Amino acid sequence: MTNSTIIRDAAKNSTYTQGVFREVLDAVEVELKKAVSSGEEVKVLDVTFKPVVVPEHAARNPRTGESVTVPEHYRFSTKFSSDWKRLAKSE
Repeated sequence: MTNSTIIRDAAKNSTYTQGVFREVLDAVEVELKKAVSSGEEVKVLDVTFKPVVVPEHAARNPRTGESVTVPEHYRFSTKFSSDWKRLAKSE
């Protein structure tokens, strides 16, 4: 399912236009990116996105075998509510 599909289906099931849904979805995306980039934990539709700092560490280039230092960076932890997990099991 893509953004376009969500927008189209939501507009079909309401009195709002696709343009309105696109604006809302774009605004939500901007706000989510702001929150996550500032280090906040974000919970949307019972799914939690949390930025986690990965400290600087040594890694090995698999092609050359050379050891390299990977700088500190972020990765995102995603946690689904038990309702979402039940949905996945029922399919």
